[in-house]
Amino acid sequence: MKQSKRALSMLLAVLMVLATGIAAVLPAVAVDGGNEARIGETGYATLEAAIKAAKDGDTITLLRDLSMTINSKDYIYKDITIDGGDAMHKITASGGYTFQFCDSFTLKNLKLETTHGLYFWNTNKNKRTELIGTLDNVEWTVGDALLANIHGEVAGIPQTLNIVNSTIIKPSGKGDSLIATYNEKGLNDITITVENSTLTQAGGNTNSAQIGNRAIFYFHCNSNVVLNLKGNSTLNYNPQGCANAVHAFLCTKDAKVTVNADSSVSLNLLDSGAETAKNYFIYSTGSGTVTVNDNGAAWNIGAAIA
Repeated sequence: MKQSKRALSMLLAVLMVLATGIAAVLPAVAVDGGNEARIGETGYATLEAAIKAAKDGDTITLLRDLSMTINSKDYIYKDITIDGGDAMHKITASGGYTFQFCDSFTLKNLKLETTHGLYFWNTNKNKRTELIGTLDNVEWTVGDALLANIHGEVAGIPQTLNIVNSTIIKPSGKGDSLIATYNEKGLNDITITVENSTLTQAGGNTNSAQIGNRAIFYFHCNSNVVLNLKGNSTLNYNPQGCANAVHAFLCTKDAKVTVNADSSVSLNLLDSGAETAKNYFIYSTGSGTVTVNDNGAAWNIGAAIA
C-alpha cells in the first residue's frame, strides 16, 4: 500500500513538471500558431483583423508569408507600421490596391508580389497637418497598376512618400507608371524621396490612349511636387517595344515638378528610339512644368533623346 502511494506521488510530481513545461511554451504557440500577424503579444488570424484592431502608432508584425484577395476598399485611417520581421515575410495579393492608406504609414522588411500597389490619400479625418508614408527595406513586384497612387482629397495637407533601401519592379510590358500624383480637389505639396533604392519600369503600351503608361513617374494636375533622387539610387525604364514614347518624368495639366538628382544616381532609359516631341526624358502637356536640378547624376539614354 505504501509503495502504491509512493508511486502515485512520483507520478503526480512528473505530471506537474510536464504541465509546467507545457504552460511555459503556450504563450508562443497562442501568438504564432496559425496566425498571420501580431500586435505586441496578441496574435490575429489574419492581417486584415490585425489592421482593424490596430491603434494609432501600432506596429503589426507578420508571422508568416500570406496570400490575400482584395475584394473591397478597406481604407486605413490610422498611422500604423506593417513589419515583415527578420524573415522579410512575403505578401502575395491579387485584385485591387493592396493597401489604401488615409494616414501616415510605414511598410518595412517586406516582400510583396501584387497586381496593384498602394493608394496614399490625404484626408483631414484625423486632423493631421502632414502625412508621411515610408517603404523601408521593401522588395515589391507590382503588376499592371501603379505602385503608389498619391492622391489629394483635401487642400493644404502635404504628403511625403519615402522609398529607402528598397527594390521596386514592374516586369510586365503593359500598365501604369510606378508612381503617380493626382490632386483634383485642391493644391497640395508632395515630396517623393528615393534613396538607396532601385526602381524598374518595364514597358508601356503603344496602343494605349493613356500616355501615363509610358513613364516612370506621372505627375498630374494641382500638384507642387519635389522629387529627390539620391543615395546610389537607380531608375530603369525599358519600353519593351514601346519606342517613341519613353519618359522618365511625365507632367500633365498644371503640375509643377522639381527633380533633384545627386551625383550617385543613375537613370537608364533603354531602347528609346529617335527624339520626338513625345519621346524625351521629360514630357509635359498643358501648363505643367518639370525642372531638373542635376548635380552630376548619370543619364544613360538609349538612342538620341539625351
